[in-house]
Amino acid sequence: MVVKKTRGRPPGDPQDIRTERIAIRVHPDLLFELNVLARYEGVTRSVLIERLLIRLVNDHFGRTVVDRVGRYLNEPPTAADDRALGKGVEYLRKEVRKVRKSRQTG
Repeated sequence: MVVKKTRGRPPGDPQDIRTERIAIRVHPDLLFELNVLARYEGVTRSVLIERLLIRLVNDHFGRTVVDRVGRYLNEPPTAADDRALGKGVEYLRKEVRKVRKSRQTG
């Protein structure tokens, strides 16, 4: 019996399938910077944004809530996790302040 080799990428884990889409409008300057970051990281813009969102969610709750694909590790956050609310947003605010400060001095 001859086994025929298939071409292309082997199938991945069916649990890793991303079925949802998010469409947003952004300023051309932000799009440019996202492209620069994605190229620097060696990933697509979509993957970069997904990683940023996963990091934001996990930082927001102060623990790993979703894995690298975006799936819950154990279960969704509960009301007990409310004590950590705002941490991810505050992280973004600090980053914006750093960028503004560096642009003002540079």
